[in-house]
Amino acid sequence: MGCQGCVPATKLKEMKMMEHEATSRMSLGLHPRRILGVIDFEAGSQEVLDCALQYAEMHGASVYFLHVIENASFLSGMGEVVLALSEEEKVVQARIALLAFMDQRDRRGLEASPLVRSGKPEQEVTLAADELGADLVILRADRGKEKAWGGGPATRIVQTARCPVLVLKDED
Repeated sequence: MGCQGCVPATKLKEMKMMEHEATSRMSLGLHPRRILGVIDFEAGSQEVLDCALQYAEMHGASVYFLHVIENASFLSGMGEVVLALSEEEKVVQARIALLAFMDQRDRRGLEASPLVRSGKPEQEVTLAADELGADLVILRADRGKEKAWGGGPATRIVQTARCPVLVLKDED
């Protein structure tokens, strides 16, 4: 399927969503060696996986897929629930889910490494990208969160990442 809805975004103060032709989507002049794809298991995650694999295949890059478990805030009350899973159990379950998600697609013989972290997505994605020495981060933007005051996680990742960020926008 390719890279549907890719939007190049590098160190922009404001995220600008714009349409591109399919040919220009994949010819951004980037030659990444390490790609970090952010998987949240929401609609659009499959496109992140496909786009990251396509870039990896084109450039002979290593690819990593990251899922961030957002910690329950004290306002949600989930931290108080007795039946809630421990952090370790959440990480194990998320890793299993991420591996299963990755196995749904033909990876074209490419090795892909799953990563699971806990915390705020905007912080964990930029930390993981720095630790891996990622040349490119690929993620999707949740329009509902991005339109909120101050922008959402994708906007903050674009603003703080030290490498180019490719943002896939949600379908209307």
